[in-house]
Amino acid sequence: MHRQPIALLLLPFILGIATPAVAEESAGGGVKVERRAPDKGGLASLRFLHANRDFLRGRLDLLREKPLPGEGQARGLDERQLLLRRILDEIEASRDSVRTEGVQLAGDAMLGQLNSLSRLEDQLDRMDRLTDRQEDRLHDLDEALRGEQETALIVLLKGLPPQVDPAKIAIRDDDGASWNIRLDAAQRAALRRGGLVQVLHEYMEPRLHRLEFSLGGDGLLEIAADTPRDQLTLLQLDLSGVSSTADLSAASAKIWQD
Repeated sequence: MHRQPIALLLLPFILGIATPAVAEESAGGGVKVERRAPDKGGLASLRFLHANRDFLRGRLDLLREKPLPGEGQARGLDERQLLLRRILDEIEASRDSVRTEGVQLAGDAMLGQLNSLSRLEDQLDRMDRLTDRQEDRLHDLDEALRGEQETALIVLLKGLPPQVDPAKIAIRDDDGASWNIRLDAAQRAALRRGGLVQVLHEYMEPRLHRLEFSLGGDGLLEIAADTPRDQLTLLQLDLSGVSSTADLSAASAKIWQD
């Protein structure tokens, strides 16, 4: 019942406050409402994507799957690699066994007793068996590698003038390996008659070798010989044009694979 008188009392104050505002608005010629255009810049991340869209498309293209030519056949395992792996595993196991036996021997303070001596004898027997197994593994490894090396070099000499009479020929490889081969009278006579004499047959690494030849004098002759893997390379050195052991520049070489 008191709400209506209170509202009537407050009405003049409300009207008194609102009236000047209306007047100001009327005096100003009315209120103009303008709509603000939205900012078309967008978010920073969208601007970055728009500016770098070519780069991003290029990155996404790299993620696409491309069929590549290839064979899906599995290759067989190399038996020698399997053998070497097994030998290495057995060697490591043997080392562990020997190490364990050594620890047991070091910590045994009762070697003076009969039981300790018996146990020591058993341990020594086990070590002997491990040694025998090691020898068997070395034998297997030797058998596996024997005959597999087929990369070899044969050096042949041809021709020898009468004024040159070398007692030996020296061959030196660039890795430090060297050979000194004696030439007897029969071999020198065969060379003078135009025959061939084999002076070297060695297994070599499959690579380019730089061989240095000399006939006992100051003259040196360097020949580059490539020895392909698993092939026999023959090098024929013709000494027919050599005038002395001090100058081998007139010698010629011929290299081929068999």
